[in-house]
Amino acid sequence: MNQRNHAVSYANEIIHPELLQRIMKIIFKDRNLSVLFASTFLFFTNEALFLPTLPLHLSSDGYNHTKIGIVLGAFALGVLSTRPLAGYITDHKGRKISLITGVSVFLAAPLLYLVSTDFFYLILVRFVHGLGISFYTTAFPAYISDASAEHERGEVFGHMATSTTLALPWGHWPEPPCLTPMGLRRWSGSVH
Repeated sequence: MNQRNHAVSYANEIIHPELLQRIMKIIFKDRNLSVLFASTFLFFTNEALFLPTLPLHLSSDGYNHTKIGIVLGAFALGVLSTRPLAGYITDHKGRKISLITGVSVFLAAPLLYLVSTDFFYLILVRFVHGLGISFYTTAFPAYISDASAEHERGEVFGHMATSTTLALPWGHWPEPPCLTPMGLRRWSGSVH
């Protein structure tokens, strides 16, 4: 049996049709949870596209390992420093505004990379990109908690988290075109 058939066989053993039906029944019975599941999948697919390609791009533009680490670390700094604000807004202004803020920032951030021509600007863009994930990932579980019945809340959380888990490997599939020399060089301005 080749490797792909073995993987499919293994997946079929783990994910029984009854379990898949139960997941779909829980997630898709509520339109808002369905939209949240799909948007979370797309949201984290966006990050999965950037995570492996950004260091390669920066390296091809002449950045050393220290500068690459600083740029990547700015994302985490953006997430951590804005998490309390995201929590406050999620609780006092509503889940929807935090979700929309997170998605809006995450949609705009990739466009900002296209015009980044300076090391410090790139750090700022990466920080803002982190702000998007901070808002989204704060509102996401709060909304799930609000939308699910108490007796099935844990199960709903588990199934909804699947959207994130699925996005990471799926997000890497479109990468090869990004890794071509022309695609890699045109991703943003040449900076050093």
